[in-house]
Amino acid sequence: RYAPVVRKIFTLAKEGLGIAKIRKIMTDEKIPRPAAVAYDNGHNMANCKLETEDDRYFWSNNSVRDILRNPAYAGHIAGQKRPTVSMKSVKRWRYDPDKYFVVENMHEPIIEPDEWELVQRLITSRRKGKMGDFGYNNIFSGLIKCGTCGYALSASAANRRKRPKVIDCILYQCNHYRTYGKTACTSHTVEARVMHDTILADIQKHAQAALSNDRKILERIMKKLNLNTKNEADKAKKELAKSRARLNEIDRLFTKLYEDRANDAITERNYRKLSAGYEQEQAELDNKIHVLEQSIDDNKADMISAEMFVQSIKEYAEITELDAALLNRLIEKISVDEAEVINGERVQRVCIYYKFVGELGK
Repeated sequence: RYAPVVRKIFTLAKEGLGIAKIRKIMTDEKIPRPAAVAYDNGHNMANCKLETEDDRYFWSNNSVRDILRNPAYAGHIAGQKRPTVSMKSVKRWRYDPDKYFVVENMHEPIIEPDEWELVQRLITSRRKGKMGDFGYNNIFSGLIKCGTCGYALSASAANRRKRPKVIDCILYQCNHYRTYGKTACTSHTVEARVMHDTILADIQKHAQAALSNDRKILERIMKKLNLNTKNEADKAKKELAKSRARLNEIDRLFTKLYEDRANDAITERNYRKLSAGYEQEQAELDNKIHVLEQSIDDNKADMISAEMFVQSIKEYAEITELDAALLNRLIEKISVDEAEVINGERVQRVCIYYKFVGELGK
């Protein structure tokens, strides 16, 4: 009966709300906190004491965080959460969630595993993306990488006249350069507003293309990923069936050959010669079958991912703003090159790598 509350918390997190804001919503809406539910169920622990009625609804940040970080809601079981210091001590360490020992798919999930993973990335990116009291919500945290050294680009306030919108006062720079200077890398400076508008335009472009002709964009993705067409896939399946049939035939020939040798219907010399030839062909067929099966499975998985991407990106054709949940759902990483001056104009290449399909280009 507590599942709807868990789903509500995860929904708020997917919308980009932080733990503190979720806590306030849960408190304001007078939703019983976990300790109150435990108390109602007869667990009279110290932390379940409820001195006033308001105590039932006063959520803490830790309560929200523990729910969002708990893999049990994704159908997994976590161990080693609080291991003992030693056999002689009752003290327990408190481990971070990334150090838990997790056994996956042990029961039916309340939250779908991919949704749970998305929320974990959002929580991490929010923690990394805070900029003190400056007020900038770094929705690109964890996604933007330097195109030269691969380090993250970190956000900071620009030394310029303050502008009305916070995003127009933020610059991104290579963190490797910022820490070690020119000996490590170059600045790769890019404005937050430029990043926002560039990525928004790219998502809108591909979404509109998918709406107008999803087959065309799918074929472009297939070509980029070197995926087989239907004819090529059918040809590979026929070749696989043919190889399997020949392998079964060799097994039968081996049985017949052994019987002939046992009955002295064939000499030892000829037996060894034929046996060696069959064994070599067996090994070649085993390898061929493995390669074909792997290729067919990979092609099928990549095709499904490409089709899912084309269908999902259609939803974003009309968006006008970006948020962390949307970005983490669609994008694997964003690579920023150093700016160049070409014909007197500053040009900077930004490569967007979408999940499952990579960079789509123009």
